[in-house]
Amino acid sequence: MEKKEIIESGFFRALLSSYVDHYCSYHYMDHDRLIYALCNSIEEKNIATREEIGIIKKKIRELGHEEMSFDFLMRYQSKNPHAYSKQENNPAYWENHFCEFFLSDVESLMPFTEAHRRIDKLPENIEDIERKDVDDELLIAFERMDSETRDIPMLIQCEEDILDQIEADIENYKENNYWDIELDFYEEYREYSDALMMLFDLSDLLVQLFRLRMFEEFIEIDHENQIKSRDAKTNGSTKNNLELLKTNKSTVDFLIGSDSIKSGLLEFLIKTYSGKIGKNIAIMILALEDNKLIAYTEKSELYSALRVDFGNIGSDASINRFLTINLRMDKDHLKIASLHSEMIKKHIENSLK
Repeated sequence: MEKKEIIESGFFRALLSSYVDHYCSYHYMDHDRLIYALCNSIEEKNIATREEIGIIKKKIRELGHEEMSFDFLMRYQSKNPHAYSKQENNPAYWENHFCEFFLSDVESLMPFTEAHRRIDKLPENIEDIERKDVDDELLIAFERMDSETRDIPMLIQCEEDILDQIEADIENYKENNYWDIELDFYEEYREYSDALMMLFDLSDLLVQLFRLRMFEEFIEIDHENQIKSRDAKTNGSTKNNLELLKTNKSTVDFLIGSDSIKSGLLEFLIKTYSGKIGKNIAIMILALEDNKLIAYTEKSELYSALRVDFGNIGSDASINRFLTINLRMDKDHLKIASLHSEMIKKHIENSLK
């Protein structure tokens, strides 16, 4: 069966979905329950939650594919209802997204078998090989078939076993109209197949990202509960304070992302741009827009919030002058904003480590 046929059958999407469902719904369930069963107080549970978030972030970093993680964290369960579509808050959307990335990047399902066939067709006498037959693919085939570092016959046999099982799973799907994939079989062959290794790494990455969002939500729920508790104790005094906050918003109210990302980002922005006015504040706003980290409707409302956190940022006019349509399209202005955009992007990526 050719790679194209396997892709069109939906096998890879089904394998990724089965992996995510198994690990999110079953594998980690007892693990996560035990975390809280060992805690004796709400405070201990909060500490345990933050520790688990740290462990998950480390796994996310180790699995690589930083661009996929960044994309997920900026778009999935966004706090800004106007920033992204509801479709992107559906886990199925991200399973499709990660699978499409895999399909666009994977080159071959049977690289050792194909390399062996390519070399096997060559004349036995190396002097008889024509110059036109020597290309990059042939050189890669020779490098892949280096038997000093690999057990080539074993790897070829593994590729055949994997393909046989895939074909059997596809035939079973055609007969029964549902996928019944044995994950254990493919996981046993994971280290012998670059394609399976990549697919499982992406699947595991998606699992960890879903778990990160789940534990962050636990933190947010606890924070909300604390606020409600304070409201009850102060007999309405907190309500007045909240009304005051509504009229005096902070910069964080305009930032996009989870609470942890927004708080860390605001701290970084204050450290970097505090004391800057006019043009520099406009460039900061452009850089945040480029990274899809800020959303606002009224500039004056945003500037008022910025003054709460940054102090003097100059007049509204001095900032607006560098946010006009003409300057937004100016190459030199865009180049400077792009450098600041990359700096902010790197901060977000480092905060996930």
